[in-house]
Amino acid sequence: MSLLIPSIEIIVAGIALVIAIMAGLGVIISKRSFYSIIWLSVVGLAVSIIMAILGFTYLAVFHLIMYIGATIVFLLFVMAAIGEERESSIRHSITALITSFFIALILTFPIFTTMLTGIKPLEPIPWSLIAEKLFSTYWLAGIVILVALASILVEVIAVARKR
Repeated sequence: MSLLIPSIEIIVAGIALVIAIMAGLGVIISKRSFYSIIWLSVVGLAVSIIMAILGFTYLAVFHLIMYIGATIVFLLFVMAAIGEERESSIRHSITALITSFFIALILTFPIFTTMLTGIKPLEPIPWSLIAEKLFSTYWLAGIVILVALASILVEVIAVARKR
């Protein structure tokens, strides 16, 4: 009789999944938005680790750059610009926490079944060809997005100065 010893990938993915669930509960339970944002970045990091283990390395790096590197930093910047907030008086019931736990369990079931069965992505996605096609075809949309992001940054700085 042989014992099934899980691979290091399954152990790390399981730890990342537990961290993601606990940090998700931290987002829900936190009374201050600042701490919710910090917990949200931990969720993003754990999800990125899970994506990397499943073989989606480019998607994991993109998730780190866009989600943690841009979105979370932007939220923290906006919070700092707007100022300190009061503590939330919203109380979360035990029913809401149990429901969110079961929804998380249902949503992570495909991840666990994929990891345990050893199914890998069929073939790598040619990201360089996709990027080349996007930048050659939709270059104007990229410029519009850059201008929009720059105007948002100027507006946040204006709010921070309270003009």
